[in-house]
Amino acid sequence: MTQKQSDLLILIPARSGSKSIPNKNTILLSGEPLLSWTAKVAIDSDLSKNIVLSTDSDKIAQLGKELGLQVPFIRPKDLAQDRTLQLDVIKHAVTLLSENFNMKFNSIMLLQPTSPFRSRESIVKSYDYFCKYNADTLITISDVSKFAPSTKYLVEKSLLPDLFQLELLSNEKQNRGTLRQDFEQVWWRNGSIYIFKTDTLLNSNSLYGGKTIGMPTNSVESINIDTPEDLALAKIIARGLKNF
Repeated sequence: MTQKQSDLLILIPARSGSKSIPNKNTILLSGEPLLSWTAKVAIDSDLSKNIVLSTDSDKIAQLGKELGLQVPFIRPKDLAQDRTLQLDVIKHAVTLLSENFNMKFNSIMLLQPTSPFRSRESIVKSYDYFCKYNADTLITISDVSKFAPSTKYLVEKSLLPDLFQLELLSNEKQNRGTLRQDFEQVWWRNGSIYIFKTDTLLNSNSLYGGKTIGMPTNSVESINIDTPEDLALAKIIARGLKNF
């Protein structure tokens, strides 16, 4: 690893509002607030002394401080809406830290609390790869080859709320079929870990630079809590991990 702790900002975004799961970032997962799962693994990684929480909530800010996170600002409410872009949240944090606190970083690692099961080992390895291969961006990825074009359909029209008339997405004949081993390897950005150069963010207005690399993570680390069903599954997994 070629960079120093002071070169990396670990940013954890945790807003207060969520329509699908109210108070999602503070909801208990095996007895611990969801935020704490990410805070603990970020601190345990020992990659940076600058682990910053971006939140619009005084309650979440206090929890973050108790967990050992830095909370140098409260995010404006207009950057904590359902349709707020993560890019704008990151740019706000980076600009504020630079201009108001003279905190500047070569690279940024984004860890969203909704991916609670990423491991310390994955965080350390991802940053090692990011530095070793001089990437502009690193993302964690999951294999979704089973969702090949020959298995995807568009909704032609709705027959009932839970019944649709379908049209095959690909040009292949519906009765032809495709062997699983012939599926093209396809990867999905699972959102567990993002790392990107600060220059990429500020100069390109994007998290993605010219050289983007992907690191696969297992199905548990790839879980992202977005719906009540996701949360129910996460609670089962959390209990299993605590008892392992």
